[in-house]
Amino acid sequence: MKRTLFLLFLVACCCHALGQECYKPTRQRGIELYNAGKKESAQKAFQAAKACPDKPDNNDLDAWISKCKKVVQKEKCYDIKYKRAIRLYESGDKQSAKKQFIEASNCWDKPQPNDLKDWISKCEPSSPGQKEVTRCYVENYNKGLELYYQGNKKKAKIFFIAAQSCPDKPANNILEKLIQDCNESDSSDINTPRSSVTLSSGTSIYLKSNYAIFAKKVKKYDAVYFTVTEDVKIQGRTVIPKGSIAVGIVRKAKRSSAFGTKGKLHIEMSHVNAGNKNIRLNNKVLSFYGKNYTPIAIASGLLFPPCLFITGTKAYMPANYEFVVTTSYNEIFYPENKTTKSIIL
Repeated sequence: MKRTLFLLFLVACCCHALGQECYKPTRQRGIELYNAGKKESAQKAFQAAKACPDKPDNNDLDAWISKCKKVVQKEKCYDIKYKRAIRLYESGDKQSAKKQFIEASNCWDKPQPNDLKDWISKCEPSSPGQKEVTRCYVENYNKGLELYYQGNKKKAKIFFIAAQSCPDKPANNILEKLIQDCNESDSSDINTPRSSVTLSSGTSIYLKSNYAIFAKKVKKYDAVYFTVTEDVKIQGRTVIPKGSIAVGIVRKAKRSSAFGTKGKLHIEMSHVNAGNKNIRLNNKVLSFYGKNYTPIAIASGLLFPPCLFITGTKAYMPANYEFVVTTSYNEIFYPENKTTKSIIL
């Protein structure tokens, strides 16, 4: 009942506003916000002016909106490149991280003071002639795992031992368990040829959300989780069982706000965990939007200023939301060997 009365009040405000001058004050408000440096708010005001019934045919609103978008995009130069550099540094790719830090130093909106010089120096090799060791552990560990799951534990052991001597080795690793399992494996079993099946790229995987995901409760780069709803089988063998976990990354989370602004939620699918493999998925982006009440909020706010604080509706992914994703690459699966121990990674 309260919601109905509220909507009736908004409609009444808008109907009353239709008889008043709308375009000129709304456009002027947008210009004032633009000159004050509030480009995003100015853009919303210009968009609201486009909904005014007394808008002239030969108006310049599209030019103003385009101008606001370009400035907003340019203002985010430093923030985008700095965050990207941090992610690359944490993943161990210091060479790429260094390039991003240098690009961030050329952004006109970089803050002063900043720590870019410190980060760039951290990305430098310890001595001029020394090969970078940041990828030492990752490369040896991944190669060892590949051989391990192919059944060639003799060669896998060599890479695991090499990974143990890497200076970038993390403290909480499982190399000792893997090496021990390689030692205990029967040599005859190691050299036994093993048949394989291939999961082709473009294979469909059916997923559903485990819980409702609200834009206001998550932030960019958060991981969110989904469940596989159907077995994925190849040649009669289940390679991705029902109940496996899939991972998505939040790419945009914007809560609803004043001026009737709607909420936005974008989730990019990353991979599905299939036992000892992470199956990469095509970069499918799931997008969810609330309802936008900007024209109503602006038009009503001209007569009754508190109406400017009307928000759009929230953006969220509902619980048990079902959708389909596809795999990015061909993946080879090897049958489990009865003598092989299960190593939890």
